[in-house]
Amino acid sequence: MIRARLLASVAVTASLVVAAPRPAHAQFAEVASIAALVALAKQGLTYLTGGASQISNYLKGQVAANQQITDASNTAMARFQRDVRNAQIRDEHILTPSACEALDNGQSIQVSAGNSWVVTTTLARQTDPRGEAGPGMPAWQGQAQAQAANTDLHKARYCSETEVQEGVCSTTARPNWDQRSGTLAGVLSYGETPENVSAANDYASTLLQPVPLRALRGDELRSIQGQEQQTWRRRYNAQHSLARSAFNEAVAARTNSVTLTDAQRAQQQAQGLVVTTRGSWMQAIELEVNRYASGRAWATDLQRMPPASVLRETAKLLALNTYVQWQSYRVTERNSLLLAALLADRAETATGRPEAALRGMIGMPVPQMR
Repeated sequence: MIRARLLASVAVTASLVVAAPRPAHAQFAEVASIAALVALAKQGLTYLTGGASQISNYLKGQVAANQQITDASNTAMARFQRDVRNAQIRDEHILTPSACEALDNGQSIQVSAGNSWVVTTTLARQTDPRGEAGPGMPAWQGQAQAQAANTDLHKARYCSETEVQEGVCSTTARPNWDQRSGTLAGVLSYGETPENVSAANDYASTLLQPVPLRALRGDELRSIQGQEQQTWRRRYNAQHSLARSAFNEAVAARTNSVTLTDAQRAQQQAQGLVVTTRGSWMQAIELEVNRYASGRAWATDLQRMPPASVLRETAKLLALNTYVQWQSYRVTERNSLLLAALLADRAETATGRPEAALRGMIGMPVPQMR
């Protein structure tokens, strides 16, 4: 606006100068006017230049201020995004309660598996010598002693109501438990009662080998007939040891061998079971499988987990599945061994040799020992 006014004034002055000639006496005044106008024009140009410089300074300051504002905004936004990402990383990598429970339960399963193996070998050290009629066992003394030992055991622990009424034996809290399959396989845990474990073991004896063959002793071992019988007796012992090992593992898997975790006890309560402090290997595995299959707490946590935690839960499920499959392989192997033994026994029995030898062994008298 100022510049436009100054240019207009200069234009008017120039038009006056270019106008028609004036008298000589007026030229001095005219020169003064022109000088004034020139001075005014210089002043205006100076003002214009200063104003433009000031505006430029204002613009420079505004640009600098905008740059500072933008830098501050970018810095704040970068810090915010960094904090968000840190929170995401924290949420994805921090252990969830479910992860801790799975780790504790897995350790419980492994400990119970090791303790179960100890129980299996302990049972084998008792059952194998019994079937072999080793020293200190009833069959070591003879067939009649082996039969009497079996009868006395039944009367002492598993007398039935009928037997009580007939006066054969006294009252017992476990009638016929040595004959009922539920004694061995009807529960996941035998609890803290040792008598339940003994009953399961006695059921296995009743099913597989209630009365072992008597021992071959003295001259009977040195005779030709005795040596032939001993050959088939060793095979008899091997077959019963293999069969009994399958039952020993089943008993050991249900024997309490580990302290249950808080999550396992919570799962017991959720399933409506009696909450116990200790449990068996089979019980620990089933509780963990059921926690994933029907546990409400785990399902609720799963809905809230970030993607990384869900992937970890999937990995744990795959690991548990691998563990169960490995145990299934062991069972399959055991079944294959038993079937192979049955096939071999069938082939040998067809010849009549093992049956004749073992029947003769049962009927032979026990020699006198010197």
